[in-house]
Amino acid sequence: MKTRVKSGLLMAPLLVVVWIGGYALLAACVVLSVFAVREFYRAFETATIGADRPIKPSFKVGVAGVILLYSVVIGDSLWFIIVVVMCFAMLLMNDKRSVTDSLVTMAGLFYVVYFICFIYRTDTSFSPYFIYSISEDRSVFESALASGNVPNQFTPYIHGFKNNFVWLIVFSAFATDIFAFFIGRSIGRHKIAPKLSPKKTVEGCIGGVVGSVLVCGLFGYFAIPEFFIHCVVIGALGGVVSQFGDLTASAIKRRLGMKDYGTLIPGHGGLLDRIDSLLFTAPLVYLYLSIVSGWTLNGDMKTPVFEYLWESMNGTVDPSVFDILGRQFGM
Repeated sequence: MKTRVKSGLLMAPLLVVVWIGGYALLAACVVLSVFAVREFYRAFETATIGADRPIKPSFKVGVAGVILLYSVVIGDSLWFIIVVVMCFAMLLMNDKRSVTDSLVTMAGLFYVVYFICFIYRTDTSFSPYFIYSISEDRSVFESALASGNVPNQFTPYIHGFKNNFVWLIVFSAFATDIFAFFIGRSIGRHKIAPKLSPKKTVEGCIGGVVGSVLVCGLFGYFAIPEFFIHCVVIGALGGVVSQFGDLTASAIKRRLGMKDYGTLIPGHGGLLDRIDSLLFTAPLVYLYLSIVSGWTLNGDMKTPVFEYLWESMNGTVDPSVFDILGRQFGM
């Protein structure tokens, strides 16, 4: 127990990076991606699954994938294509490589690197749509969005909201982990997945969801009260998804015949063992915000995408609106 608590405190400096956001968070996500994908590949290299030959994923391709994802504006679709091409090019450039090597290399980039990038994307997205959410004058919003000049009265909302949403990723994942651990240890009786994770209980899982709702709700109430309901919803969804991410990591490790991905953090295992729930929570929060980012904060549905599509079917929408949306979604 003491080891886990001390190791948890060692992760505290990462909270400072989340607070700073911007380039500091970008650098942290790049470093996190490199170290995490390395642990993922090493897990397969040292696996005791009785394979005919050792599995040797390419760390160089993994690093190249990280660089492409964070430093080149190529879009997700092209990035996926390039990753697939690079992974199968391994077979052409080295006849000692197997198909399994290529597929594991690809899996690390998709499962670890791509999911981590949603932490940074959450930090740098959504501001214009939340301006729309709090704006009573749609023409002002569209004019500001099209010109790139945001009126002064909206500036506090941009800087106030942007970093706050990353905290929802952190709070949801870690609150679920902490509450599930302590409640499961205290009153847990019914095993939820004894073959994958013998210590996880139904009571602990429920406690984890409740804890995530509680922490995210309190954060929303005090930090961004206009977004309180959505914080509660994110807490509930994140509590479920983060535990699914944890169980997914357990399933992978179980198949590979190991307990932890590494020994970097005493009491927690490797870096990937510590962030396995974040891998699923980050995309969830990003996608949730993408869907509701045009809703008014009291719950009225005014999502620009849906509204514009509806108006386009009735022939009442200005075609230039789609240019605005395209720039925001990177299309």
